[in-house]
Amino acid sequence: MLLQLKDRAILGRTLDRLSRSKTISRLVVATSDNTSDDPIAEFCALECVRCFRGSLDNVAARFRQVLEQERAAQFLRVSGDSPLIDAALVDQAVRYFHAGACDLATNIVTRTFPKGQSVEVLLTETFLQVCDTFSTSDQQEHVTRFYYENASVFRIASFTSGRNYGDINLSIDTELDFARVAAILERSGNRPGTWSELASVSECL
Repeated sequence: MLLQLKDRAILGRTLDRLSRSKTISRLVVATSDNTSDDPIAEFCALECVRCFRGSLDNVAARFRQVLEQERAAQFLRVSGDSPLIDAALVDQAVRYFHAGACDLATNIVTRTFPKGQSVEVLLTETFLQVCDTFSTSDQQEHVTRFYYENASVFRIASFTSGRNYGDINLSIDTELDFARVAAILERSGNRPGTWSELASVSECL
């Protein structure tokens, strides 16, 4: 996440784009207390961004500790490898969450947005009630999986795009992804761009 993507770390680009949101009150990077993640903590300190460190494997426990510390009524989950995340989409998800009086608002139940534009907004009260019951490593690592596996128990509001962009990848997991995102930034002139504009650029590569 600290690889330089056109003179800015991947994580830095993700934070930059999230900072454009009109609905996010504060950003917290939740990373592990493993020494391999020391550079992330150091980066956050330089950027004056809150950084919380917890369990390497039990991400749900890490989230619980963050929420107990931050005392937010709801929280948004975005992966740090999403340097093209659209702040307007984040705001759309937050509005959807509040309109639906739900436990989870998400755009990944049916994948119509590009990978790297995944947004989940969760009610803190519900999460704190159930997170300690996550019994499998998958549930503990992927903190919303328990919700999807038990969808009938939760109030889940799902929203989709007007067209299926689900096959497009705007996140960075591999060297090929890195090259693609760098090419998108080059082609778009490094302008912020909406998620749909960036998806269209990706389709033209």
